[in-house]
Amino acid sequence: MDITKEIAKIKAEVGEEIFAKIKTSLNGIESGVNEAIGDAKRFSAESRERKIKIRELEETIDNSGLDKDSYEKKLAAKDEEITRLKGFETKFNEYQTKSDSEVVENWKTKAKVFDLKDTNPNHERITKLKESFAFDEELTIEQTRKNLETYAIMETVGAFKDVKVEVKDGERFKKEHQEEPKNAFETFLSD
Repeated sequence: MDITKEIAKIKAEVGEEIFAKIKTSLNGIESGVNEAIGDAKRFSAESRERKIKIRELEETIDNSGLDKDSYEKKLAAKDEEITRLKGFETKFNEYQTKSDSEVVENWKTKAKVFDLKDTNPNHERITKLKESFAFDEELTIEQTRKNLETYAIMETVGAFKDVKVEVKDGERFKKEHQEEPKNAFETFLSD
């Protein structure tokens, strides 16, 4: 059967115009079929690649020597390690909280030097020094530490020399600031 003759015969029977429409429709169908075949080939290749990857992963798992029991044991060991580390974290946080509260209390004690009465001869000098410190209602721990560092530097250079702090606990103040007796008689009197 000669295809060229058959096409010419169909063209003569249906006419030139209808034959052109049929040819356009067949070209569209052929294009769609070719596109579908290309998509199928692409999906087939991707599917093949996925299957190969899955096989490789399964082989890796099989060759790793891990079984469910071994995995669960390792997981339990990791859980124990996490629990142990959380214990350290808790202890560290407790230590940090204790340390921070000691820093705050230390600053509160040191900051009393700035609460001088207007009649105190050191009032003006200490008020000027006070500008170097943070005195917010709620100091951060960083601000408090910085205040203590600045205080230590100023104390080293003698900025608070001759300043008497008025403390509510008078006995503690006396013990901390009382001069050592100079002779046996003063020792006798101080007892």
